[in-house]
Amino acid sequence: MKQKSKSKKSTQPVGVRQRKYASRKQSDLLSLAIEQSSEGIAIVDLDGNLEYLNSAFAELHGYTPIELLGKNLSIFHTPEQMPSVKAANRQLKNTGVFKGEVWHARRNGTTFQVMMHNSLVLNADGNPIAMIGTMRDISDSKQSAKILYEYDQKYNILAECSQTGIYIHQNNKIVYANQSFADLHGYRINELIGMNYFDLFHPEDREEALKVRAKRLSGQILPEKREVRRIKKDGKILWCEVVAVSIEYQGKDAIMGNMVNISERKRKENFLAALNEISLTINQSLKLEYVLKAALIKIMELFTPYAAHIRLFDKKKQALVLAAHNGLTTGDLRKLKRQLKLDESIVISMALKSSKAVVLENAIDNYATNDYFFNRIGCPSIVCMILNAKGNIQGSMSIHAREPRKFTEDDVELFTSIGNQIGIAIENARLYQGMQKTIGELETARDRLNKSAEELEMRVQKRTSDLLKLNKQLKKEIRIRRKIEKDLLTYIQNVYTICL
Repeated sequence: MKQKSKSKKSTQPVGVRQRKYASRKQSDLLSLAIEQSSEGIAIVDLDGNLEYLNSAFAELHGYTPIELLGKNLSIFHTPEQMPSVKAANRQLKNTGVFKGEVWHARRNGTTFQVMMHNSLVLNADGNPIAMIGTMRDISDSKQSAKILYEYDQKYNILAECSQTGIYIHQNNKIVYANQSFADLHGYRINELIGMNYFDLFHPEDREEALKVRAKRLSGQILPEKREVRRIKKDGKILWCEVVAVSIEYQGKDAIMGNMVNISERKRKENFLAALNEISLTINQSLKLEYVLKAALIKIMELFTPYAAHIRLFDKKKQALVLAAHNGLTTGDLRKLKRQLKLDESIVISMALKSSKAVVLENAIDNYATNDYFFNRIGCPSIVCMILNAKGNIQGSMSIHAREPRKFTEDDVELFTSIGNQIGIAIENARLYQGMQKTIGELETARDRLNKSAEELEMRVQKRTSDLLKLNKQLKKEIRIRRKIEKDLLTYIQNVYTICL
């Protein structure tokens, strides 16, 4: 029998044996792949009863495969989930395929979300005989997406409520801007999106900003903060402090930044710098002429007017006398009054009543006046203030524009502060002049006293010399007289002796 069996087995064609072996190997491999798959795989009949499921499918629901064979799909769902499950099965039977997210329930009652990909199993005649489905737990990814969405929402709320301007620009175009960024520049958000980001820079700073962008995108380490000048929609200059970083936005390199308005801080810094510069300039000397000329040079640099001049107050004449000027032509000077009474100019009268500089932006149109500067020089815009020190008028200072000009509150504040410094400088210079005059007078008096003393000493010496000579002569005369007296006494004695 063994020989017959051996003989019978050997009669099978080699190809048949190989195909059977390959089929068994393929079947075993497929069985292992399905069983070891990380995704749940299940086969159910057309009524939804489980005919096969792998370990992953069972474990996802908290069961073992043997516990679930023959069970209906409803074991994996709560009553609330069943309407969507039935709808998915109807779609599967009608179209042959279903792909979508479905809620399932575990053995312990907890629910989770899965991605299902189901299809019909057809027999040789093309008729459906079962349904096969793959399942992947997407709870973690859904939770991550939810967290990411909530984070995005919180960030969007934070960005939109932030008083800091936040923006993203990509390929030089603005792709995101919050409301604060729009408000800073005077635009609406929809006007900014798509705008060239670098058009918002001051023209003088634009080239440098482009260089910084290139360096940042190339990965160079740059200072975190930069102070830049920007241009608002109405053309006004805006100083901002900007912090920017390179990011990836929608798969492409971009730059995200935030900025705050530091215009007020820069204004104060410039204000203090201007005052410091004026202070250093006018305090370099106590000579009044130098102080006035140096002050006017700085005034012209800061305010760029047509002309500026300073008058000093003469107490005796009760008039303001022209002491220094800058910008005035020889023709202008011929037209000006060198001495001006306090009531001869409207702007001077106004300044006398104010503690700060007064401004007339278009005096010719707004004032019916014969003011010397309005009509004689033709400067309708004037800023003027009375220069005081310790409550005493030292003079006046004015700047003049040929055309009507808008002077800002900052201009007035700066002009007033400079005027206060100049008023003190004038008083110091005048005190210095007075001191120098007093010193000169004292030195003259000293010289005269010294000369008188010398003359007196010479007279005393001469008188002393004369007295010494007289004393010597007197002594000589006394000696002679004593000798005469002695000789006379001797003669008398001799005569007396003879007479006796």
